[in-house]
Amino acid sequence: MAILGNIERFAAMLFALYMEPVLKARGRFKPEWPAKVLEDGTLAVKSKIYSVPHLAITLLREIKGKAYEYEVMATIMLFQLAIAVVTIATFKKWF
Repeated sequence: MAILGNIERFAAMLFALYMEPVLKARGRFKPEWPAKVLEDGTLAVKSKIYSVPHLAITLLREIKGKAYEYEVMATIMLFQLAIAVVTIATFKKWF
């Protein structure tokens, strides 16, 4: 649909958060990289960042010191919302 509508660059912008294959390639496409659940119920990344949730966990732990699952999901949704808003703002500017 993006090709028919001549909006390829905007479609590419909306898929910017789906960088999961690039992050998974860093870990040689191992099947899973689950987060570590600590005793207080917070999440931590075991080693490096290998997925978008790991990125959100690391970001939350840097900002707040703790990362709960609902906060990780909210952070990922905010990433998606920010990308969508930027894309729509750019799209309106072009037309």
